[in-house]
Amino acid sequence: LINTMAGSTNVMGAMGALLKSTKDSFVSLINPVNMNYLYAYDGNSLVAINKNSGATIAGINTGQTARVQGGIAVDDCDNIYLGGNGNIICYGFNGTSFFTLTPISLGTTNTTYQYVYDIILDKPSKTLYVTGSGFVGTYSATNSMSCAIATSCSCVQPYLTINTATTGCAN
Repeated sequence: LINTMAGSTNVMGAMGALLKSTKDSFVSLINPVNMNYLYAYDGNSLVAINKNSGATIAGINTGQTARVQGGIAVDDCDNIYLGGNGNIICYGFNGTSFFTLTPISLGTTNTTYQYVYDIILDKPSKTLYVTGSGFVGTYSATNSMSCAIATSCSCVQPYLTINTATTGCAN
């Protein structure tokens, strides 16, 4: 399955796997998906995909160079974090179009070769784990602070308590 990303054909993907071509190798990345959409990013184009039909809903050109930087993470409120150069590029998605959010600085003044290669979002702690050209760091997912974590089912989980204060057996 080849996904055309906002007019680009340099990214091939299939539900959950994104192959990104670099100068010397292929790197496999996991596409972020939440309860709403599947997202894909090739370092330049960002697209939102309908999880049921596979149809592209919207796409945007980020102004970055494809296959130079990468990494994508998304929360359950459709705040999207993308790898950039010297920063983490941030977008929101409203179901029909993308809108820009304030980027997160990597905290360096030298942006010549500060490319982000991968981003992971820890939803409970609202922390972004980022790696790139010569650095590894953690950053606050500032756009996700008010976003509640979606659950995949609405069922009630069994509840178990252990009483360690007594030494007798109870039935």
